[in-house]
Amino acid sequence: MTTLKVQLSIQVPSGPTVQSTRTVEVDKYETFDLSIPPNSAGTAAAGIDRMPKPEEGPIKLLLIQSNIYPKGEGTGEIKLTVEATPILDKPLHEPLFLLGPEVIASLRESNNDDNNGEISKISFVNTYQPTEPDNKKQAEDKVIEVNNTLVEAKNVKKQKEEAVQALKDSQDVGAKATAEEELKAANAEVTTAEEELKAANAEVTKAIAAVEKEIADHTAQLSIFIGRDAPAD
Repeated sequence: MTTLKVQLSIQVPSGPTVQSTRTVEVDKYETFDLSIPPNSAGTAAAGIDRMPKPEEGPIKLLLIQSNIYPKGEGTGEIKLTVEATPILDKPLHEPLFLLGPEVIASLRESNNDDNNGEISKISFVNTYQPTEPDNKKQAEDKVIEVNNTLVEAKNVKKQKEEAVQALKDSQDVGAKATAEEELKAANAEVTTAEEELKAANAEVTKAIAAVEKEIADHTAQLSIFIGRDAPAD
């Protein structure tokens, strides 16, 4: 047996404080850690499907907590399902703490008698849908567009260089002047395209950082603690 110390405290600003300290004996306990980064469809999921067997003893203590508790309206939600109970696809807006095997067993639905009130699986869905990957895609598309412009500008520059070279020994002063002006303009186009490509690449770098931050900010880090009572003789 393992003795757990459970402390609860409710503090009301300028009001009362309610505290409770309990010692809870469990035959065994397990902890699980899950990480759920969001995906574009808002369907990122993870769960515990290797729950202890009912014959190991009823669940006496259940704690589920997350690093984030989003409440919809653009922030998504963490949806919780505790199978064999009425807790199906419910938003996890606060930590969930249950203590007492009778209370936990009473969660079973009438059509789940075969489970003897046991929790068969705990699963989660992170419904947040990131927006920054779309911005990153737009920035990457811009790089491709500007790079194509640069390639075209360099091809024009090469043609103008060849034209100037072809008129090197020409006595046609006007044609030579025109060719040199066109080459000058082509060089300016290349310079402009290179600057735009540099700026576009910088935007991609910023977009990548924004994607990483958004994913990190909306990744649910979940901790589950399960304590079991001793099995019945």
